[in-house]
Amino acid sequence: MKTCIVSYSMSGNNEKLGKRVAESIGADFIKVTDVRKRSMMRTGFDMILNRTPKINENTSDIKAYDQIIFMAPVWMGQVASPLRSYFKLIKDESLPYAFVTISGGTLNKNPKLRQGLKKNAGQGLVFMKDLYLADMNIDLDKESGMYSLTEEDLDYLTPLVVETIEIYYEI
Repeated sequence: MKTCIVSYSMSGNNEKLGKRVAESIGADFIKVTDVRKRSMMRTGFDMILNRTPKINENTSDIKAYDQIIFMAPVWMGQVASPLRSYFKLIKDESLPYAFVTISGGTLNKNPKLRQGLKKNAGQGLVFMKDLYLADMNIDLDKESGMYSLTEEDLDYLTPLVVETIEIYYEI
């Protein structure tokens, strides 16, 4: 089966993990990028106004895959807005998908994430894995909640994600 990991990452953390997981399972890797430079203000407005920002990638390419795994941050309890173009296509085509996130979680976990995924991308959610870093002894900046994954962090997180993928998908 043909598998891809579609990753958006403003900080680079989800991209690093996505690339590492893709290499580990022999999947294709698609990096999602914004057409316009992303600022914190624009990010906030996208989330509050439920906007779908323009991205550089051709979302229809996703139809060539049997197994689609999204990896992206969670902003304000929701998946990062640059994935919304993909989610619309996934929902319209009734394609199965999975979602993995590295979540800083300085305020709280993401209790409405699964519900939000199903609303925006459809009922085809195969699995969701929220890697909540505050529970994993990964060094977060206590004031900002920001973090940058180290090679050691990636060595720890990659097998956790790969094991979950192998449970649900033919790899």
